Amino acid sequence: MADVNPTEPQPEHSEHPEAQLRQEREELRRIVDLIPQTIIVLNPNGKAIYANRVALEYTGLSLDEVQADDFRDRVFHHEDVQRLREGRQESLSGAVAFENEQRALGKDGKYRWFLIRYNPLLDENGKVVRWYATGTDIEDRKRAQEALTNALDQIQKSEAKLRQVIDTIPTMAWCNLPDGPNEFLNKEWHDYTGLSPEESHGWGWQTAFHPEDLRALMEKWQEQLGSGESGEIEARVRRYDGVYRWFLIRMAPFRDESGKIVRWYGTSTDIENLKQTERKLREDERELRQLTDTISQTIVVLDPSGTPLYANEATLQYAGLRSEDVVAPNFRERLFHPEDLERLRDERRISLARGLPFEVEHRALRKDGQYRWFLTRRRVPTSTIVSGPKKGHAMRTWRCESKSIVIRCSRTSSARRRRCVRCCAKLTRLPLPTPPYWFWAKLVLARN
Repeated sequence: MADVNPTEPQPEHSEHPEAQLRQEREELRRIVDLIPQTIIVLNPNGKAIYANRVALEYTGLSLDEVQADDFRDRVFHHEDVQRLREGRQESLSGAVAFENEQRALGKDGKYRWFLIRYNPLLDENGKVVRWYATGTDIEDRKRAQEALTNALDQIQKSEAKLRQVIDTIPTMAWCNLPDGPNEFLNKEWHDYTGLSPEESHGWGWQTAFHPEDLRALMEKWQEQLGSGESGEIEARVRRYDGVYRWFLIRMAPFRDESGKIVRWYGTSTDIENLKQTERKLREDERELRQLTDTISQTIVVLDPSGTPLYANEATLQYAGLRSEDVVAPNFRERLFHPEDLERLRDERRISLARGLPFEVEHRALRKDGQYRWFLTRRRVPTSTIVSGPKKGHAMRTWRCESKSIVIRCSRTSSARRRRCVRCCAKLTRLPLPTPPYWFWAKLVLARN
């Protein structure tokens, strides 16, 4: 087994699969950079660790400035930072997706409203290892809502004027009767769906929604009618050419002076690009996990406190364990020799407390009941962005210090030393789930 440290440059003699992997990562990164939403990757505590090109270009900041502690105070409106501080921290302490609306400062010195959606990446234990925050510019929608609000204030004076205002809003807007059927849909809806006012009136608008989403949509709509509260739901809406796109549908009641609901008003915002971004991020994360399982050396992922979170297939095969055994409290007791446990525990505690790297030799139990000696190295990762000719993705790499391993192998034959070096070379680039997580890799060196 070999140690892994993913910030060391790839040696020139790296094998073809690793070169292809770097090319694929570069292409992924380019795809993410082309998506017209801002994308910020956060650690479990909510600190920014990566931003895509759109986010950097909008803010005019560098990646280092994004990763700085004052990033939120520099970019987001101070009123919104204060307003959302407690709710955001409470949501980040959980493991459920959430969203909020904030004003973000552009490099032109102007604030624009963004819908920011936070989606967690969970490990097998259900623990958050990374947050993906995607921002959609909703400045136009906010302006439309302001126009709609102003129009609603005049509803008792002129219903015709209200409809005219709604018809000019640059997003789908609609008005429904208190018991649910549609009364009015604006021009944006008719232009997008190709449905006439007669085809959309009453309950006719349902024909524009994806059959798989219609049941949930109607259940949600009935729920809102019963509660009389504002709400939202996501659903796919068919375009005039037959293409379905995802929309965020929000509705709110309009009440008279007595509190009785007299109309329902709502908007439908296109979030197809946002959905594609979220799907791509999930696929990339699964791909990175699969790549880790293809590596022949054992790898164990630890959280910042040193608790094991995940072991790759090589580790499980060597020890004869299951994935759930790795996160069990007695994982180390089952794997390491009893005489080595206390020494390993002390070394690990000191290293974690000081944030320093260390290495130690110990015995690990193989599934056949035999103990073998391991040289274990732990390194604190250093962040970097790896570029290649094809694919791109925000990655972290580990520095694999082959020299130390060669010294350890110096007692063996030259052929075996070369094999050790090749093993190290294969592991000079690995994806990091999220800082400050550590990859724990071990090179098996049987003592002579």
